[in-house]
Amino acid sequence: MMHESASKRGSYHESPIREANTISTSSLYHLFNNEKNPKYQKMIAELHEFFNFTLSETISVTDIKELECDNEKVATFRRIMPRMLNNCRELTQRKTYISFNLGLNGNDEKQKKFQLLHQHQIVLSFQEFCDELTKLIVNSHVLDFLTKCDYSFEIISKHWTSFYNRFRYAMGALGPIISYVPVNYPMIRKELGFEDLTVFEYYDFKLFDCINSYLKKEFTALVTASVHHYIHMFPITNVMLEKEVPMLRIMSNCNFSVDNMSPKDFYMKTLKNYSNEESNLEPRLETFKNFKMLLTRNALLASLFFPDWVSDANDLFINHLLLNKKSISEYIEIAKNTYDEDKQRYIKTETFFSLSMFKNAFEARNMLELFKEFCDEAISEKLRAAYGFNHDTEKLFDEVIQLANIDHLKIYSDSIEYHLCDLLGSTSKAIEQYVKYFESCLFKLVKKMKIKKSDYSRDMKMKYLNDNLPILRLKFVNLPTFPNFFERSIFRKTILQSDQNSPFIKDILPVYKDGLIELFKERIVTNVSREDEIQYRDQYQPYKSQFFQVTEVMADLRIKYASFLSFYENIEAAVKFGKEYNENNNNLFFPLIFDRERIPKGFQQPNNELKNNFILPQEMDDAWNKFLCNYHKNKVENSDTSMKELCPMWNLHHCEVESTYVIPDGCSLTFELTLFQTCVLILFNECDHLTLQVIAERTNLAHKDLLPILKSFLNYKILIKDNNNTYCINENFKPDLKKVKNGKLRVVLPRNTSMQSSNTGDSRSSSAHHEGSNYQWTQELLRACITRSIKSERDGLSYDHLFETVKRQIKGFSVGEFKDALAELLRDKFITKDESTDTYKY
Repeated sequence: MMHESASKRGSYHESPIREANTISTSSLYHLFNNEKNPKYQKMIAELHEFFNFTLSETISVTDIKELECDNEKVATFRRIMPRMLNNCRELTQRKTYISFNLGLNGNDEKQKKFQLLHQHQIVLSFQEFCDELTKLIVNSHVLDFLTKCDYSFEIISKHWTSFYNRFRYAMGALGPIISYVPVNYPMIRKELGFEDLTVFEYYDFKLFDCINSYLKKEFTALVTASVHHYIHMFPITNVMLEKEVPMLRIMSNCNFSVDNMSPKDFYMKTLKNYSNEESNLEPRLETFKNFKMLLTRNALLASLFFPDWVSDANDLFINHLLLNKKSISEYIEIAKNTYDEDKQRYIKTETFFSLSMFKNAFEARNMLELFKEFCDEAISEKLRAAYGFNHDTEKLFDEVIQLANIDHLKIYSDSIEYHLCDLLGSTSKAIEQYVKYFESCLFKLVKKMKIKKSDYSRDMKMKYLNDNLPILRLKFVNLPTFPNFFERSIFRKTILQSDQNSPFIKDILPVYKDGLIELFKERIVTNVSREDEIQYRDQYQPYKSQFFQVTEVMADLRIKYASFLSFYENIEAAVKFGKEYNENNNNLFFPLIFDRERIPKGFQQPNNELKNNFILPQEMDDAWNKFLCNYHKNKVENSDTSMKELCPMWNLHHCEVESTYVIPDGCSLTFELTLFQTCVLILFNECDHLTLQVIAERTNLAHKDLLPILKSFLNYKILIKDNNNTYCINENFKPDLKKVKNGKLRVVLPRNTSMQSSNTGDSRSSSAHHEGSNYQWTQELLRACITRSIKSERDGLSYDHLFETVKRQIKGFSVGEFKDALAELLRDKFITKDESTDTYKY
């Protein structure tokens, strides 16, 4: 029966069978029986035919179930196997002699002797016989499979499992024979190559060795394609994969290297290349949204190849999507783009993902410092790109507001603040620029409401305003000095734009208070008990500690906030007074009366004795005297002002002077000047040419005060100066229209003098346009430096040591300024003084 089956199928795959037949019965006989024993000859021939029979019965099968369910074939294999195993036993236990020549005898004849062959050699020879026949079957299966697939890697990968199952069936049919020696002669397993591999793993190795010999350099591409075959399966489930037998799993079991790499290393390399090239795994919103699903799928695939690879494969996946600066930067950018125009707010992306996932991934690997470094670098790059070479502060704060608003868990807010202050020079300058940015946005919103949302109710307008205000959620908002910057800005704008027809007075000032309430309300916990406050603070301590301070500091912040509201009310009262006076007297003179304690310190002047009064033009002097008369009369009638003294601050007075120059819209250009600039310019209405000495005599101003004023006019080319040091009006004056706003041109004093103090209080003897002083900015810088210095020393610093530390960092301040800054920090409880050690601590 065996002979018949073999001959019937002999023509199916001629090449391998013909190659197998080259090992004829006589040659096999010669190999295993030099004595030409017919018994062994027959056994060898039967084994040979059984290998051919197994090949012919398995190579043409397309579905392994066809073989497994063919009871007749199964029965045939079972019936033949005992006889084959008996042949194996007989052939490995036979006695065989080999001849060798001793030399020549006296008759010149060779003498032959026979020596019994050691059984070890007989067993190895038998195993070599079985191994050669098995390799022929392996080669036949591989060649048939590659030919049917037309050497297409895609088709090979698709049908690989079916092929391998058929191959394993063939090896299983031969299993008792090819494993006979390794099982029954364990002492020689190492020589046979089965020390670390089972017999079937050994022939799996030979299978890939054979495929490699056919494909040569293309073998690596085939294995890569087989990996991609599973990676691109979608959807993918355990049920789909449970019957799959991927190449890499077999290679891993039999230790077959791919491109000089272990199967695991090759898989990790392939997976890494795929992750870097696959667009679906780029840092995108959908990728992060489906992160857990993708991670699960990644683990499922790794377990398909080898369960022990799951951890490393997931690490690689997490490295690609989480543990790098690019992904962190991209995720922050994604969050910036989740702004909902309809709802006018950012979508909280942490409902399905969060930057905290990045943080947790780094923290789990003890790489939290690297995470902070990556966040810091990403924020730095974004802010520097926004600031640009042209130092665009508006674009910078647009970026800062976006970054801060999407950082719901306050993961990188410290980096935002640090780099913002670094770009702008200091914390004080950053706050100052933010105030300008906030006001600019507020002005635009109010203008937009007037044009597009005029039909809104007041509540609707306030809601629109609050929803769109650029709220800055950074730590320095909690500084008790933070409202001071707004106080100075509001005060400055009030005195500069104190005209009932100006947009500031009519539109901006009425909504300023409500706008700033929105700005401050998030950092002030009000109307709650101490217990509730502590509970609320502790609940969010891990993420939002910067918004909640100890009770004492919270109390100081509330006091400061109340002080700000009181300041604003004083502004409102002053503007109201100015409007009423202007309406009742039909005069262009718009007076503003403030409580001295409500005027920011940077604008206040000491009350020195009146010295060398400067000379006001007659019309202005009349208006001033008329106002004084009205005010003193009002003091008697109004009890609220009866106890107040009026102290004019000439350095803060501003005037609008109409010129003869006509701008493109047909109106006359108006100059915005200080009072002292106005007094000088009006003199040229009477005289075309004036010397410095004449101007000084007619205004009673000192030369040191006049020179900056005249320089300001020269800078704007309103005046010109001849060789005789005589000043005259420039008949060819043409303003820079870019600087003209609403028909007005503000003539700014030179920068190095614009902040000087007049030091004369009520006196008219100084022309310095004092809108603030260098003292204020020095104080802000000193406070920041003192706090930073003390914070870096855990044990605190003595006064002398602190002074020297600050002096090394900042130049140009006095001991008095240092003491003032130190006193303010102690008062605001940013630092404390340990009386026992006489040291300052944070």
